[in-house]
Amino acid sequence: MNEIKKIINYARNILDSVLVDISQNNSVGEDLKYDDIYVKIEQEIDKDYSLNDESTDWKLVHDSCYEFLKSSSKDLKIAVWWVFASWQEDTWDGLHSSLIVLNKFIEKYHQDFFPKSKKARQNALIWLDTVLTNEIVEHKQHINKLKHNTEIVEILSTTQDITKELLEVDDFYFTKVIRYLKTTVSKIEKVETVVKHPENKSTQHNITSISSEEDAKKVFQNFKKMASMLSEYYREKNSFDLKALRITRLLSWIGIDELPVEKNGLTFINPPSEMTMMKLNELLENNQKEEAFKFLQSTLERSPYWLDGHYRSYEILEEFNKTQEAKEVKNELISFVSTHKGIDKLSFKDGKPFLSTSLVTQQSDTLNMEKIVNTSEENFSKKVQNIIQNHHMKEAIELLQNEYEKLLSFEENFKMRLEIVKDNSIKKHSNVLTAFLEGLETDVKKYHLEEWNPELALEVNMLLVKHFDGLKDKKEKVDRAYESISKLNISQMLNLK
Repeated sequence: MNEIKKIINYARNILDSVLVDISQNNSVGEDLKYDDIYVKIEQEIDKDYSLNDESTDWKLVHDSCYEFLKSSSKDLKIAVWWVFASWQEDTWDGLHSSLIVLNKFIEKYHQDFFPKSKKARQNALIWLDTVLTNEIVEHKQHINKLKHNTEIVEILSTTQDITKELLEVDDFYFTKVIRYLKTTVSKIEKVETVVKHPENKSTQHNITSISSEEDAKKVFQNFKKMASMLSEYYREKNSFDLKALRITRLLSWIGIDELPVEKNGLTFINPPSEMTMMKLNELLENNQKEEAFKFLQSTLERSPYWLDGHYRSYEILEEFNKTQEAKEVKNELISFVSTHKGIDKLSFKDGKPFLSTSLVTQQSDTLNMEKIVNTSEENFSKKVQNIIQNHHMKEAIELLQNEYEKLLSFEENFKMRLEIVKDNSIKKHSNVLTAFLEGLETDVKKYHLEEWNPELALEVNMLLVKHFDGLKDKKEKVDRAYESISKLNISQMLNLK
């Protein structure tokens, strides 16, 4: 019962912020679905559902959604994202408290909040229903912890009633989750072993072999979750456990196979949050270095580019005379930086370097950093022309693909593909040109090139319009390209007439 009181008190504190009107004249603010912050939250969530082996930073999603609801706009889509992020961060307690807030949020703002259309509101609820059903019913996540929060069934039932009544949606959402939880709760007192280890059983039952990218992605995500649990277990037994150190660095860097997109050394990547740094500094100032070390390791698993965090780990290990462990961390850091040439020159989006100047200076002899010299567009153009002129098209495409896939930097890879679509011989093969153009279009969006390299983004959008204009099934694509061109350089519109 004390746990439930804590949840309710926490929810009340959140309500005091989220249920405050944006302004006296406009209680819900403006519709900001095209705002940069909104889009970035959506892109962060998409990482867990992409095929790029990326993981969503649910702490970032949680905090960003909360700030958005509190200060920018009352938006149902943001609210359901926040609910699911709360589940990801704090399981049943997080879901319980966030649903209390969601229910009150809908009660107060349902007539005015965004999105305005009934269909868009339904889609937001369908998304939350789907992801919760997948987590709780299909994969039985955290069911072994449910006995501490059986009141969640009542809260979800209230959410179901409120969404049906106030939002006038066509269906009762969360039915599968509620039904499953009711059955599970009824068994908890009688047969606790029924829900003792559902996660292991589910994992074994679902996938026994890998035969598709979708299977591979599921296994990879599950592997990372299991590995993180394992490192936490070892760390609880021994804060400086060598296996835990190795697992943390594996989890931190396993998804990195190329340098992030940058312009003048500045990337689109968020640094560790201010709250994270405050907590770390507080632990260090209070001489709680062992706790600081453990906190660092859990943070590094989600912050692969925060290289200073790895070096701080090394320094703490040195202070505790953990010679072997310190050497392990230092050597892995040196190896990572040496492999990813140029990473020491990059910074987070706020200008803070991945790798501090002091560390670069201390390790310069060992790391032997080298600056990657970009190949010019002229060389790419000549290489493309030479390959196409001397081979049949099918063979030429295979050779070109091998060439650009060998390039280390994203920018070089992108520029070579751009030269391919500009070649006159390629233009005669519509299907090939379409495939390359759509790949470039995807990367423009994925890597935010309109912001970081508008010249490349403009060039791609010009090519999209020229190739697809007039095709009925590509009208939406062409319209987006026109819109992008008008933002990037409206004078270029004259060249499309």
